[in-house]
Amino acid sequence: MLTVALVRRKAELFFNDYLRRLAQGDEATLFPWAVAGTLPSTAAELTALLREEMPRLRELAAPQRVAGYQLDTETTNLRATGFGEQTWPRRVVFASAAELLTFLGREWQRQARHVAAVVALLRVQLPELPAAWLARQLKFGLAYPPAEWQDIVLVARYFLQVAAVLGAEPCYVRELPLPVHTKFVEEHEAVLTALLRQLIPTYLNEAGRTFAARLRLREPEPLVYVRILDPQLSAGLSFSLSEFMVPLSKFQELNPPGHTVLITENKITFLTLPALAGTVAVWGQGFAVGLVEHAAWLHARQVFYWGDLDAAGLQILNRLRRYCSTARPLLMDAATLAQCQQFQVRAAPVAAAVLQHLTPAEQALFDHLAANHLRLEQERIPQAAVVAALQVACPQLLLTPGLGS
Repeated sequence: MLTVALVRRKAELFFNDYLRRLAQGDEATLFPWAVAGTLPSTAAELTALLREEMPRLRELAAPQRVAGYQLDTETTNLRATGFGEQTWPRRVVFASAAELLTFLGREWQRQARHVAAVVALLRVQLPELPAAWLARQLKFGLAYPPAEWQDIVLVARYFLQVAAVLGAEPCYVRELPLPVHTKFVEEHEAVLTALLRQLIPTYLNEAGRTFAARLRLREPEPLVYVRILDPQLSAGLSFSLSEFMVPLSKFQELNPPGHTVLITENKITFLTLPALAGTVAVWGQGFAVGLVEHAAWLHARQVFYWGDLDAAGLQILNRLRRYCSTARPLLMDAATLAQCQQFQVRAAPVAAAVLQHLTPAEQALFDHLAANHLRLEQERIPQAAVVAALQVACPQLLLTPGLGS
C-alpha cells in the first residue's frame, strides 16, 4: 500500500545513492525515480488508503506543491469489496533531484548542497582525484565544510609536490610550509591518509606505525636508556656517566667499552640490576629487536635478554636471535617459572607456533606458556632470585657475588 511514510522511507534510503552519484557527477541519470504501491488486501486498509493517505499524497504532489512529485493514480472497480469504482494511488514519480530534495526537506537539501560544493572544489583544485573516490568516501565529504576542504586540498597538494622530489629532506609536521595551524594536519589524519593513498600510494610508508611516519615526516627519535654496570668502564668514558639516554640513531653508533650487554624490558628491573664486570645494560622498552637489528656493535658482544616470562617474551627472544643468534635469555626458563609459581598471572592468548630460533627446551616452554596462558612478569621476581640467576648464568661477571643472598 502506497503511503507518505513508505515514500519517505524509500526516499531517505535512495538519498545515499543520490549523493554518491552527485559526487561522480551523473546524478541526473537517476531520474525519473518512482516509488510504487499495491492495492490493500483488506477493506480496512483500503479505507485508510482512500480516506487518509490519498489526501496526504495529493497534498505533497504537484501542482498543489511547487516542485512536488507526480502522483500517478489508477481507477479500479472494487465492487467485490463494496467500494465500487475507486481511484487509488499507484505510484509517485520524482522527475528530478529538486523534487526529491523538496520532499525530503531542508536538512537533506543542506547535505546535497554541501556535497555539491565539495565536488566542485575538488574538480577544480585537485583534478588528479578520481570522482569515484569521493563517492566511496562520502563520510569525509560530509564531515568537513568547503572552507575546511580548501585547507585539506592545500595539504594534499603539498605532499603531491614532495612525492615528486627525490630525497626530499624530512621535517617535523609543524615545520610544513603551509598556511594552516600547527595541528591541522594531525587533526585531519584520516582524510589525508585516504586522499594520499589514492593520489600517491607509492610515496606513503604504509609500514609506518604513526601518521607522521606514513607521511615520511620527521619524528622525535626514541631515547635509549643505558646504564654502565661496571664502575671501571664508566670511569673510562669521556663523559664519566654511569647512566645516560641517547637518541636511537646515536645508540647505533655508540660502541661503548665492555664485552657484555644485558637488555631488559622493565624499567625497575633495569634500574636495580647489580654491578657486573664489563657489562652495559639497556632498557629495551619494547623495541629491543630494533636495537639489536641496527646496532652492529652489539653483535660483537655477549648479549643477554631478560623479558617477561610468557609466550610473547619468548617470541621477542626468537625475533632477537634473527639478528643476534648467540643472544642468551635470563630468568626465562622452566625453573624460574616453577620457582615463582605463586607470582604467575594470566596472559593474553598467543597462537601456537614453531619458533625456529628457539632451542627445543625454549620451544617446549613456549608451548606450555601459550597453551596455559601463563605469565611471570619481570618485576614480580624477587631480587635475590635475580642475583642467584646471574651467579649461575655469568658468575664471572658478578662483582658482588653475595648480594641478595
